[in-house]
Amino acid sequence: MGKIIKIFVAHHMPWDVYEDDIFVPIQVGKNNSKVDLWILWDNTWDNISYLNDKYSELTQQYWVWKNYDLTNVDYVWFFHYRRFFDYSTGFSSVFNLFNLIKNFWINRQCYNLYREHVNFLSRKNVDFRRIGLKISNYISRTNFDIYLPKSHHALIWKHLCTLHTSNKRIRELIVESIKEMTPLYYTSTIDTIKNYGKQFSVKKYNHRNMFIMNKFYFLKYMDFQFKILFKLYDLLEENNLWFSDSHCGNRTMWYYSESFINFFTAFECKYCGCRVSRDANILFLED
Repeated sequence: MGKIIKIFVAHHMPWDVYEDDIFVPIQVGKNNSKVDLWILWDNTWDNISYLNDKYSELTQQYWVWKNYDLTNVDYVWFFHYRRFFDYSTGFSSVFNLFNLIKNFWINRQCYNLYREHVNFLSRKNVDFRRIGLKISNYISRTNFDIYLPKSHHALIWKHLCTLHTSNKRIRELIVESIKEMTPLYYTSTIDTIKNYGKQFSVKKYNHRNMFIMNKFYFLKYMDFQFKILFKLYDLLEENNLWFSDSHCGNRTMWYYSESFINFFTAFECKYCGCRVSRDANILFLED
């Protein structure tokens, strides 16, 4: 019997919207938007939509965590309207360095590291229904608890270290937030950071805020993630550190949260028997 999966798709601008029993489109940042997409909005009930400029797509995750009925759902997946997972080569994909630079502001070295699992896909080739069913069947066959994209090096951008910021004080505040709000994870977090330092030239991590999780770990991760983020948010304000990472633009909390999945899975795998797959390809839709 196939797993029941819900794929929550973040939208923020007019674009083709697909919806069925698997795909659930949500407009993110609705609180500050003048656009009405007439799908679910992230500014209803318990929400942080007004913080979308700093939290980006995490406002969608928060909304689902707090408001969506997951009673009969086995797995939760967050899908961007232009970015998603695939586990096969059954799509017409085009590697194009110039499109990559244009769309994602990254350099040639980064492209060479990503190219093994980042594909560009024309919109006309996308069959969302097929994607949803394929992923559901894949999960039923493999039965991992958490599915992540293939890990990648974090060396190429100066700011992309284990804590996803080059600002020493912010790194200290992130660790301080983890220690105070989720103390069980503190030791494994420190070990993960130290391990990265020892193998700096070869170590890879996940930094994309993309995942599929079974419901148990999704609820656990949301609690872990937002406890840290809300504490960190307050500390950044107290220390007047907003916009100190120029590469982040406004989306500071979204960037900092990218490292959290590594700390979470390190603890859960070591102490709770969590099974994690890191084999997903990332597909991007072309402009």
